[in-house]
Amino acid sequence: MNRLVSSALVAVMFLWTSANNSLQGKIIGKVVDIETNKPIEKVLLLDKNNKVIFITEKNGIFDFTPDTNYHYLIKFYKQSYEIKSVLLEEINIDDTLIIKLEPKIVHMPTILVGANLQNKFDEIQSEAYTIKTNEYQQSLGNSLAATLKNQIGMSMSSMGPSPARPVFRGFGGNKIAFLNNGVQVSDMSATSPDHALTIDPISVQKVELVRGPKILLYTSNTFGAAIDAQNSSLLIPEKLCLNTNFFAESVTQGFSGLIQTKIPYKNYAFVGNLAYHNFRDIIIQSKKLENSYKRNYNFNLNALSKTENLLVNLDFLIYQNDYGIPGGFIGAHPQGVDIRIDKNVLSSNLIKHFHKPFLDNVSILLNRNYYHHIELENENSIGNEFLYREYSIKTQFNHNENTLFDVGAYGFGFTNKDFKVGGYVFTPRTVMNSINLFAFEELNYKKFAIQFSLRTDFTKFVPNQRQFMNNIPRARDFWTFSVSGSLLKELNEYFSIGLNLSKSSRIPSIEELYSDGPHLAAYSYEIGNTNLNSENGYGAEIFGYYNNNILTLNFAGYYYYYDYYIIPYNTGKINVQQILPIYQTNGVYALITGLEANFGVVISKHFKFNSNFSLTIGENLSNKSNLPQIPPFKLNLDFKYYSEIISAGIIAEFAASQDKVAEFEVPTKGYQIFNLYIQRIFVFDKSILATILSIDNIFDQIYRNHLSRIKSIYPEPGRNFKLLLKFSI
Repeated sequence: MNRLVSSALVAVMFLWTSANNSLQGKIIGKVVDIETNKPIEKVLLLDKNNKVIFITEKNGIFDFTPDTNYHYLIKFYKQSYEIKSVLLEEINIDDTLIIKLEPKIVHMPTILVGANLQNKFDEIQSEAYTIKTNEYQQSLGNSLAATLKNQIGMSMSSMGPSPARPVFRGFGGNKIAFLNNGVQVSDMSATSPDHALTIDPISVQKVELVRGPKILLYTSNTFGAAIDAQNSSLLIPEKLCLNTNFFAESVTQGFSGLIQTKIPYKNYAFVGNLAYHNFRDIIIQSKKLENSYKRNYNFNLNALSKTENLLVNLDFLIYQNDYGIPGGFIGAHPQGVDIRIDKNVLSSNLIKHFHKPFLDNVSILLNRNYYHHIELENENSIGNEFLYREYSIKTQFNHNENTLFDVGAYGFGFTNKDFKVGGYVFTPRTVMNSINLFAFEELNYKKFAIQFSLRTDFTKFVPNQRQFMNNIPRARDFWTFSVSGSLLKELNEYFSIGLNLSKSSRIPSIEELYSDGPHLAAYSYEIGNTNLNSENGYGAEIFGYYNNNILTLNFAGYYYYYDYYIIPYNTGKINVQQILPIYQTNGVYALITGLEANFGVVISKHFKFNSNFSLTIGENLSNKSNLPQIPPFKLNLDFKYYSEIISAGIIAEFAASQDKVAEFEVPTKGYQIFNLYIQRIFVFDKSILATILSIDNIFDQIYRNHLSRIKSIYPEPGRNFKLLLKFSI
């Protein structure tokens, strides 16, 4: 009976009266889960003033009469889903209104905003700097960097396909933080271009670029972003779930697979993920790039216990990655270098709710990370070896609206790291201890919103003494202070403009301080600097956001001045023993400026157009030259057709030439390439199958990525056919 009633109600058409260009009569529709196509009950329908106008029934049906004085904007809100806004001015008599909500990834730390409704800051973050599930899957590649490279402000550094790493606004290496479900990712990908990032792209559901004052909850660097790859939730599913993903591409003749199970039992849930990747040597313009393979597997088990006021979460990860670095260059091994990463992580997360104005909840995260990295010149010869064990704790206190602020968080963290090396690595064994304190607050007053945050970090490095090193190590203490504040003014219901001012700091890494020796896989001889100071800079950003549900525009212009900017620069010298170029770490005065924007327009019921561009300029003020590894101007255009079950689009990528290069850096020419994708959704009685077929570089153009360390020898891949299958029960 319920199914018959649902079908009858959903079949009702909407009436459009063109005489006064406004809605009349009842609005009837249904809200469903975008992944399972199941109806969602208790969804709040809100008007433009966040007033509740209807709550969906058990079958997901809604039925209300809109105000006819203006074009009607409604928001669909449920705590465990992303908010969706719909403008009802173009609905005609033939339309059936079915609203699909995307499940929200809820993870630690939890900061509640009022009654859990989005404010304008959150809306900008969600719409402009969050890559949601459907968009992420349409762009899925064999690495996180390849998947995100066409997003606003993003580019990709690489040394072959396996160690590719995302770059944001020209920031890479240690200058950008990576999170997995809100927890800092610990690996060695920031220390060298040949080191791979330990985030599995096929298991990621969405990615958030954490910016502004909230970034100080995770890192002391206020510039750029913290990239949060999200793939798990602290929500107990309503029933047993099984999800499988399969990805394949032609340029590597490789594939990836993922199996995920979610098992609920009363107040408990158990989630298991098993993923495997097997990519062969990549084919570039009909030629094989030898030793560019990748074989990876990872297993993740999560146990969750949740009562009314207490949540306990245990998580265990096993991660293994075997991949190759191409050879045959000056200073590199003739056959390349093979790298193996073994990593396991054990973490526990406790969240206790008090529901008080000054303390809504407290979260305590304990984390133990083991990381082992070996670089083999051949099967029996270890070139470089890195091993560390890291223990950390983070305690965060979150509050809701009180007499002082609307929402906020404060807390502290501690990390202990024992870093060891082997093979031909001359970095000394070093023990690092670090403590940090942080606070974040938000205040809303009429049409104004203010966010601000503070963070201080104290870190002590104690290296073993190795007198034969050129860069003789010594113990170092660092104490840094960072602050960020944003002011947002809502000019009207569609348009807001804001300003962010910040002071950024970053403590040097162990490698930046103490490295001294050859690194064959990176084609370099690396020398640290034990006399480095903390990185320090001052920045300003102007940003704006416009959205009337037909036209969307967001833009940002930024100005970052550093009075101490740490870079490894090519000295132009060659180490005569290994015939490797010498890279030296040093601090300089620097200026990074840029502009980025994203524009979208709904052309008609089934067509939309999106575009974004990014421009970054990096200047070394110490010697009046250019900073190295700055991406060129880039423009992306996306023309898309979409309906309930099928969508398709064509993407054009345009990159300008980059001739503003540092000394000994090679310039690159501009390029234009075109990509195509088509998605089809099959809905069955109790399951759903999504298929995405895409073609990258349709016309097989030869082009080079400026941020590739092997661009002078090998261009980027040619035409690439990709297939993603996603099956959910």
